Amino acid sequence: MDKQIELLLDECKLIQENSMYNEQIHFLLAEQKLMQSRWFTLLPAITAAIAGVSIALGAPIWIGWFGAIAGIVSAVAGVLDPTREVQEHIATAKKFMVLKNNSRSLHEVHWQFINEKELHESVKKIEERYDELLSNAPLMSNVPFMTFSQAFDSASKRILAGTQEPDFKQNRDKNSKP
Repeated sequence: MDKQIELLLDECKLIQENSMYNEQIHFLLAEQKLMQSRWFTLLPAITAAIAGVSIALGAPIWIGWFGAIAGIVSAVAGVLDPTREVQEHIATAKKFMVLKNNSRSLHEVHWQFINEKELHESVKKIEERYDELLSNAPLMSNVPFMTFSQAFDSASKRILAGTQEPDFKQNRDKNSKP
């Protein structure tokens, strides 16, 4: 194989791997943000309900302040829309997934059917798309109890624990063994 073609294919493999990690990190962040948003919306609602029932059953009036504060927090949560960040991370993860698949298909299959110039142009487009996704990706902000390093480690564990090869390839490998 020509050295230049090999370099282009290696670049595809690198983008595939980087996209896989970014995909998993953004799915992980979406899960964390979902849990955070549920607590941010559910806890005040439960507190308000308990305070309201308590007042109705004759509890001291000051208990009503808990309901009032919970109502304010619920109103703020409604305005801030905590699920917006969840959707942003899911959308970004899906975009990285598509890029990962495009990179994989180019370096595993399609490169064989195009000339070197077309391969170079295709790889360049994938690089530009990767850079665009990175520059537009939502930030990792306000995720409780998780640093970027922890998110990366968790994503790495998911990747290493998961199946990264299609079932048909695994079955082919099993059938070819003596």
